[in-house]
Amino acid sequence: MHAHKALWILVVIVLVSGAFLGGYTVGKIAGATIASTGNSGYDAGYAAAAQKIAESGIIPPESVQVMNVSGTVTAVAANTFTMNANPITANPLAVPGPTVRTVTVDAATTVVKLVALTDAEFKTAMETFNKESAAGKAAVLPVPYREEKSSVGAIQVGATITATAATDVRDAASFSATKIVIAPR
Repeated sequence: MHAHKALWILVVIVLVSGAFLGGYTVGKIAGATIASTGNSGYDAGYAAAAQKIAESGIIPPESVQVMNVSGTVTAVAANTFTMNANPITANPLAVPGPTVRTVTVDAATTVVKLVALTDAEFKTAMETFNKESAAGKAAVLPVPYREEKSSVGAIQVGATITATAATDVRDAASFSATKIVIAPR
């Protein structure tokens, strides 16, 4: 009986060793194949996830050009300011572009600030919208603020702004603004 038990132990050891060596060999071959294609580990998973998201249609297609950047002002100089920009893409796997941007302003730059409408002003705007909509006219839904002309001096550290440019600024770390909109605090 003792010899029978020793035989079973020997068989189990041989099987486990064979499985280990077989798995190791397959892993080496597969690893060499992945390494030769350049898609190893993290990069392969990332590329697969990006492809799945693109194919799903959950994220809208990227805009060809980005003309506006929004964010919080972190530094102000004579004719420039620096901002921490919000991401310009809804796709969490896309390259977001620079997060710190330097914006140049000049005499041609329009600067406006958003001012909240009073309750009475907004009520009047909504009533006008409702009348135009009921009449079948193409009415634009009113917003609860209006733009007021401002100046470059109103741009302060901590302000939330939207900078508009005449050219694509998707990958620009610095650009000249044609319009600056200062959001209410």
